[in-house]
Amino acid sequence: MNTNRINQIGPPRFRVATHILIRLAKDRGFLSSAAIACEVHSHATFLRRVLASLAQAGIVETREGRDGGYGLKLPAEQITLGDIYIAVKGDCQQQPMEACAGIVQLDQALETIMEAADQQTIEYLRKYTILDLVHMAAQSD
Repeated sequence: MNTNRINQIGPPRFRVATHILIRLAKDRGFLSSAAIACEVHSHATFLRRVLASLAQAGIVETREGRDGGYGLKLPAEQITLGDIYIAVKGDCQQQPMEACAGIVQLDQALETIMEAADQQTIEYLRKYTILDLVHMAAQSD
C-alpha cells in the first residue's frame, strides 16, 4: 500500500485526528496536547486545533488545570471513523474563488460528485471504531 496516497485521502486532519483518538483510547485518561503531540509526532498548536474540532463534535472532552488535558468523551467502541471524518471535514473547507461562470458551473458539478463520495466514505468509515483500530494495530505488532 502506498502510504503517500493514504495521506492524501480525505481531509488532511483526518489521519492526525484518528491517531490522537487511538492514543487517548489506549491511555484511558487525560493527556496534555504536548504529550499527545509527542506521541503522534505533530506540533502541539496544530493538535489543539484538531482537538478543538473533536471537542466541538462531542468526541473528546477537555479539562482545565494541572491534571487536565484531553480525554475521550465517548467509549472507543462508539467512535466511528465516520464520526471523525465529519468532525474534521469542516476544518478543511476552502473559500470559493471568484471565477467565470463556466468555472463556477464546473465547481458546482464537482462539488455534487464530492458530496456523494463523502457520503459513501462516511458510510464505509462508520463500520470501524477507534477500538477496532486499536485491536488491528495490536495484531500487527
